[in-house]
Amino acid sequence: MIFLNNVFLTDTSPPGSAARFDRGLYKWDNKLDVYKYSLASLSKAYEWKKAIIYYKLDEGYRHREDELVAFIKSEFKDTELILRNKRNEHIKDWAETYELLNDDLIWFYCNHDHIFVDRDSSYLEEYVAAFRTKYVAQRASIYFSHWSEMLCRPSVVEEVDNVFFAKWEATNLVDSVQILTKKLYEEWWMGDESEWLPGAPSACLPRPDFRPMLTDFKTILPWEVFAPLKELCRHFDGYGHTAPKIKNSDHPVLSIPMGFFEKDIKIHIGEQKKEGYIHFNPLAPEYSAVSKSGADYKWLLEDIPFFWKDRISSITVEEELDLNKARSAKKRALIDIIFSHSQHWRHKRDFIQSNMLNEILKLYGYKRVLNEE
Repeated sequence: MIFLNNVFLTDTSPPGSAARFDRGLYKWDNKLDVYKYSLASLSKAYEWKKAIIYYKLDEGYRHREDELVAFIKSEFKDTELILRNKRNEHIKDWAETYELLNDDLIWFYCNHDHIFVDRDSSYLEEYVAAFRTKYVAQRASIYFSHWSEMLCRPSVVEEVDNVFFAKWEATNLVDSVQILTKKLYEEWWMGDESEWLPGAPSACLPRPDFRPMLTDFKTILPWEVFAPLKELCRHFDGYGHTAPKIKNSDHPVLSIPMGFFEKDIKIHIGEQKKEGYIHFNPLAPEYSAVSKSGADYKWLLEDIPFFWKDRISSITVEEELDLNKARSAKKRALIDIIFSHSQHWRHKRDFIQSNMLNEILKLYGYKRVLNEE
């Protein structure tokens, strides 16, 4: 699979765009730091055949370009890397990039702020391997982020090589956080002049969901979109922009762990907070984005994202922590995430319960209790 990232880092956003997000009690992090954090997570998410990273820095970030380049080269040191300080902005640019795609799957990412949060890469590897056996030659995509939203979309669940695929048909879901088959990438960006509406060659399209967007210049035939049954990536600034809004109490925003870039992360697991430590506590009523007494994560030791692991200097665990209660509470927190969007629609909750919940819980190491939701 090819990792393809096309991004512009700027603090000048369209009016009202930042207001769509709700970071709760968390501060707004520097976008270049968030971008580095995202790349650190994604560099280890999969054994990439090639990484193509096109970046553009606004004036406020240009003084850190050498730092960014060194970081990218370090994180992708074992991957064939094509790195360029100019992003794709026109159809012809995307057509030129097509010539570099020597694999049938492309991790298509025109953002800076989606973080790979799984505990290891095994599920993604298994999912992609099974996807290749049946769907890779089709016009299809896998939506790798916005998990609780995407669980509300499927109309069918299929099994391939003991892997479950939830899918639906899309006509305009040209969001920039999807794994695309090469055939779908070709459908989006290639084709002769007769397939494009007037103005397309000069239109600024640094991402297909820009404004105006890809579908304003080209008719895209319906294709199948797939939702994984495990959360792969999470939007750093959460899901306060959704309608209805997904609350931080259910599916929270993220922050960069203290000491991450210094390789000095300290984690404390238990009910009491510890100064200078990231706080894991599944038993906490709230997350720290919602309450000062809340937990940073409702996780235990086995849930640490694996891209953190070589950056941790200390882990402490309270001896009196009741692990059985903690694991039960952690399961409850997971279920809150699963249903955080579908809670607004009974028929969507019912579909998740009937067709996906058993397999989701199994992937996380749990057995479902009868009628659990």
